[in-house]
Order: sequence, then C-alpha cells, then structure tokens
Amino acid sequence: MFSKFLLLPYLLLAFDVKSLQPFADKSDGGTRYFPGRYDPSSTKDCGGVINTAEGWIFSPNYPANYDDSISCSYIIKRFSPDVCKLTLHFIDFDIEDTSPNCDSDYLDLGQGYRMCGILISDTKKTITFPPFQTTIEFKFKSDAQHNRKGFMARVTQVPNSCKDGLQPTVRPPRPPTDDSEINTFQDSCDTFITGFGGAIRSPDYPNNYPTNKFCLYVFRRPNNGVCRVELTFNKFDIEHSLFFGSTGCDTDYLELPKGVKLCGAHYNRRPLFYPPGSDYMILTFKSDGTGTAPGFDIDVRQIPNSCNIFSPPRTYKCDYRLEGDIARIHSPGFPTFYGRNEQCVYFIKKQSYNMCYFTMEFVRFNLELSSDGGGNCVKDYMQLPDETFVFPREHDRYPIIYFSSDSYGEGRGYDILIKQLPCGPSFTTPIYSSSSISNGGGGTLPCDRIITDDDTLTSPDYPRDYGPLTRCIYTIYKSSSDVCELRLQFLYFDLEKTADCRSDYFLIEPSGEKLCGRDLREPDRVVKFPLGSRQLRLIFASDAQVQRPGFDLRIQQIRNSCHRPIVPPKDDANARVCEVSSAPITVLRSDNYPMPYNPNTNCVYKIYRAYPAVCTLELYFSDFSVGTWESKYCINDYVEIDGLKYCGVRRGDRVLVSFPRYLESVQIRFKTDSYDNYGGFRIEVKQISDKCNLPEQPKPSPVCDEVNSKQTFTISSPNYSISNYFDNADCHYTIKKSSYDVCALEVTYKRFEVEESQDCFKDYLEIVGVRLCGRLPYNSKRTYEFTDDEIIIKFHTDGDINASGFYASVRQVQC
Repeated sequence: MFSKFLLLPYLLLAFDVKSLQPFADKSDGGTRYFPGRYDPSSTKDCGGVINTAEGWIFSPNYPANYDDSISCSYIIKRFSPDVCKLTLHFIDFDIEDTSPNCDSDYLDLGQGYRMCGILISDTKKTITFPPFQTTIEFKFKSDAQHNRKGFMARVTQVPNSCKDGLQPTVRPPRPPTDDSEINTFQDSCDTFITGFGGAIRSPDYPNNYPTNKFCLYVFRRPNNGVCRVELTFNKFDIEHSLFFGSTGCDTDYLELPKGVKLCGAHYNRRPLFYPPGSDYMILTFKSDGTGTAPGFDIDVRQIPNSCNIFSPPRTYKCDYRLEGDIARIHSPGFPTFYGRNEQCVYFIKKQSYNMCYFTMEFVRFNLELSSDGGGNCVKDYMQLPDETFVFPREHDRYPIIYFSSDSYGEGRGYDILIKQLPCGPSFTTPIYSSSSISNGGGGTLPCDRIITDDDTLTSPDYPRDYGPLTRCIYTIYKSSSDVCELRLQFLYFDLEKTADCRSDYFLIEPSGEKLCGRDLREPDRVVKFPLGSRQLRLIFASDAQVQRPGFDLRIQQIRNSCHRPIVPPKDDANARVCEVSSAPITVLRSDNYPMPYNPNTNCVYKIYRAYPAVCTLELYFSDFSVGTWESKYCINDYVEIDGLKYCGVRRGDRVLVSFPRYLESVQIRFKTDSYDNYGGFRIEVKQISDKCNLPEQPKPSPVCDEVNSKQTFTISSPNYSISNYFDNADCHYTIKKSSYDVCALEVTYKRFEVEESQDCFKDYLEIVGVRLCGRLPYNSKRTYEFTDDEIIIKFHTDGDINASGFYASVRQVQC
C-alpha cells in the first residue's frame, strides 16, 4: 500500500571533486563546509574518488539519461605500490555518437583518449597509471543537446602489474578521517550477486540502519536461462514518510527497477524481471538525515529456465524448510522419475545455536546428464549452498539447496540425508575476523608471512571461508645456499573460480601462474627461485564478493637443487611394481588385457636402460582405452608418463620420452579408481640410442609471434606455403583494437588444415578459448566477440604429426 510507481532518475554516485564539501553555510559571513556524502537528490554534481581495489563509476542519473551541459571528474587513486594498471569493465555504455572525434558528449580516459557511441556489454579497457603518478582522472562531458543513457563501469586495480616491481614514490592511502574521504563507489553496503541465490540487507542489519546511506544492489544473470528474480522478504521495515504532502516513500526507501519504491512494512514474495537485452539489474537503498528503522533482510533467488514469458508464475509444491538434527529430501515423485520444469528450494534451519555445520549423504542421485564443456550442468541440476556446509553465524539465516529440471529429459532423482553436527573447537570463533581483512592499503597485513624453511601455509581462517578484500604476501627465503627450487604441494585448494582468475587467486610470482577454482590439474609444483635472488613471493588475494574455504599448502625447500634437474617424486609408497624390463624392445599391458582392467589399481612399470647409449624411449600405443574423455584432466583412470596423464581412446599415438643419464629407470604409472573400468592398453616400448651425442635441435624461434592493430590483415602458420608447420611450436598473434568501438573479430579461413584430435588437444588454433583443428572448407568464416583491449590468438603444435597449416584474413568489426 505504500509503493508508488515513480520513474525517478538513479543517482549512483556520491562524490565529485566539489561534493567533498557538499553542504555550505554562510551564516557567519563566510563559507563553512560540513563533510558528508553527496546528496543523491541533486542532478548536477557528479564524479568521485576511488581509493580501493574495486569500485564503480556511473554517468549521472544512470540508467536514465544524463543531463545536458555537465562535466564530471572521476579520480582513481592507486591503492597499493604494486598496482600500475587498472581495468574498466563496461556493463553498459551509450553516449551520443559523434565519432571519430567524439567532440560533443564523451568519456575521456586520459591523454585525449575519448569514447562515445554504443559499446557491447562486457567491453573491457586496460589503463596504465602514468609513470610516478598516484592517480588517474577520467572526465565525462556532455554538450547542450542530445543526451543518452550513459554508462556503468566496474573499476578494478590490478595487483602485481608493474613491470619494474613496486613504484617507490607511491604511498598507500591513510585510513579516512571523516565521511568526506569514504570511497564513494564501493560503499560497505554495496552488494553484487552473480549466483542463483543470495541475500541483500540494509546496512548494520539487524540493528537500525544509519542515516544518509546510499547502497547499490547489483544482480547479474547466472546464465541465459534466467529472466526472473524472486525476492523473499524475511524482514522489511523502512521509515515511512507521514508528513503532509508526502507521496509515501520520499525519505527512506528501497527502489526497485522501473522506479518502484518500497517503504513501510512488507512480508511477501515479489518477482522482478531482467530488462530485455540486459544481463544486469540494480536496486538502490537510500536513507535521509533523520529517522531510521530496523531495515530489511531479503533472500534473492534467480529462477532458472524462467524466460518463457507465457508461463504463469507457479507455486513451488516441492519447497521445504528442513528442521531437526536429521532430515531427508527427495526429488518430486521419488523413487519414480521426477517431472519436467521442476523448481524446488530447500531451507536448512539450524536446530540450535551449538550446531555449526552439516553433512549431506547422497543415498541416491540420478539427474539428466549434461555439461557445457567446463564441468557445469546446463539442463537438470542441484545447486548446493555455495559448496560450503557451514551454517551462517546468524540463527535466522538458512543454507539453501536448489533443484531445477528443464522441459526435456528426466532422471530417477535423488534421496539425500542431511545431518546437522555440533560445533567443535575450530568453530568457536567468527567465520572471519576483521583483523584478517585488508584495508586496501599497502604495508604488512596480519596474514603476511616470512618463511625461511620447510613450512605449511593456509588461507586466513582456513578451513572456514577466507574474508573479502584479503591480500596476503608470503615471502620465502632460501634456507641454504644449495637450495634453488621449492616444491609446493596443495593438500586442499578451493578458491572462487572466474575467467583468468581475475577475482580471487593464488599467484606464484616467479612463474606468473595464477590458480583459482577447485580442481588443480597438478596439485604438486616445483618452483625455481629467480636467478640471483635469495627470495620469492607467493600472493593470495580475494575480492569483495564470493568467498571460499581457501587452501592448505605444504612448502618444501629442495636441497642440492642448483646444479641438476629435479624430478618431483611420485606417490609410489603404496604402488606395486607391475612389470620390470631392461630389453631393447618390450610390450607393456594392463592387468587382464585384453579384458577390462581391475579397479583400484596403483602400479608402476619400470624400464631400465638396455645399454649405456640409450637416451630416448619410443612408446607406441597399439591399443589404448583407459578412463573417459569426460574429464580433460584424467582424474579417474589414467596412465602417467613423464609427468603427463593419458586417458580416453588413443590408439595409434606415438610418444617420445627422454631418458636422462642421471636416471637409472623410467617409470610409467597406471592408476584406476573404484568405478567403471574399460578395455585397458597395450604399449610397445623401444629404447633408442642413435643421435644421442648430437646437439639438441633448437626449437623453432619465436618468429611466428606477431602484433597487429590494423583493421584488416592476414595471419598464417609458420612455414606456410613452403612446407608443413613446425613441431613443438607455440605462436601468439596479438591483435589490438584499431579503435575503441571495435566489438568483434571476423576471421575468414582461406585454408585450414591442422592435425585433428579429440577436443583438439594436440595441434590447434585457439581464439577466445575456442580451439580449432582438422580441416575447414575454403572461405569458412568465424566471428568472435572482442571485449578486451586485445585478443591473443594461440597456435600450438605437439611433437609428432603436422600438416600444411592455415592462412586467414582478419577484420576488426566496429559496433
């Protein structure tokens, strides 16, 4: 009854250079300024300051049109000495188009680089801080006519982006001393939800919210099948305007899309819909300078398969709130097949305050099989509560389990037993403490460590979720002069998974390798100390959004590692010896071959040198069917040769393995799990001694690396038109945007012939994560989205079969 449908402008910024002193009083004859946040009711002031790792910038009034004749300044302060670059991720960009000069309305990114027109969503720009400067200034200007929707962009400062190390002239910002120095783009109450479930709350909930707050709640679709968002109001009590002439929600309110404002009390469910063509939805909360209330606590559920606008809203007949120490959930209709278009939500209510976590026992689980290639279910699936099983600290908050089925195939469903477990000694402290959270500045944080010997490392608060905005630097010094390498053994690893690990990550600084997600291809790594250095660094960082349990890492300094190559030891303590051979030619077979091999096999085949001149083994897979192709990392059944795992069907493959003189034998490992077993293998092994004393053939020089910024050009494989491409080539074709408004890359293949393999794991051409191999017809055309400043096309070949290669014309397509 208090909701009013008013299409009011969004004002999502709170500061500019002028608004650091927003309220003036001239009663004493002069001008006296009171610090405070920028008044969102103004439409003329704009801009602001970012001095943290992440933030947002918006045009005034966004998503409504910006005003005429405005000038805004956005200042980004470097928050850490190791930051030299930042990225701009444009969620939306629509400014009056006067290209190529952009002389009417424009966003200026510095040094005269102006942007106008329309860009596709998710366009990214990388900006470099000027040398020895601590700030970058962006300017937005509009003339007296033709305004548009404007822009919304996320700003991320990139750690460890300085080529020459730290910038000595940069000092971390001091903590703010008053409200005027608070970061205006990433307030502590801002929330970003990208998963199927989440929650939004008013600041300081369950206590009364403060005065003069302005918060953003940004939702992003988890996938293209989500069009509807459902809000469940657990608690909603916002101050209601009662003065004469009030429209009801003039002072404090939560504003939904399309200008719907809520205040007063609400206890219901409310559906929201993503705008057509947009992957984002924004809610805003505003409180004025007088009067507060308890605020709100709202569960957010992004509904899968909800884009059929002709389907009426449905009731959820399978929704349950689970209570008690032990509870059981079944799929609809269990034990028969569940139905189509089912959507179930299960709330797990904590039985008592001394319960801290729960377990799930899958008695039966059978859903329709589907995958998007990255291990994500795309048809029927169950989503667990962020893959963690720890109860929230608040007694009135519930972990949530979702089940969704599409309109096609069905399965027999699930039968799951859920047990609540009491708190142990490790659950008596908060999930994360304020001392473990980075304040965004430089210096030494509580999680920083200096290591001088063998040791173990864990993420802050492990095994609980690490905190937001965490940044830990682990500096490792050599324990002795004969140590040149470290062995890193990850006993547990679970960080938020994002493309290029751009959110949470574990960085091995000497190699530049970034790790995130859960399944590490190789849990063990050998890392070299930089040449001439006594130390190296490992860095763990998290953003302000999703948190995970973290990592448990064992560090071993390898003695006598400066003058010989180190072969990481295999876990052969429990492995039996399958076969031993020192013959020049031998045949290795799996147990029971040609019948299916045994489960739970862990054995080693040892090949001893037949005579001193042997330097290479040639392995020919005359028959090979081990495990499946479902996992590209061969995590169930596999044969491991020289540190590489082989699985799937690989009949006819030929592998060359080096036989170094310091090794007395080469070991081939065969490991299987306890589930499905396949045909097995027959591998012919030949010991080779010819050409051992010749110098090693040099690898192809990197002449195939190219950089192009033209609108049209051609690329080709090495040696094209002369002969087949080289073995063991890794070529990188770097394509930089010819202009800021390029949004796609069109590649026309005049010729394409590259060795074919399943999943293109041998030779391939890779563009934006898509691999090509085999043959393509003449003039085949492919178009790729071009959102970043540059795209790197990679051409990779292995050591055996090659082909004629490729020749392609490339065109940068403007939006």
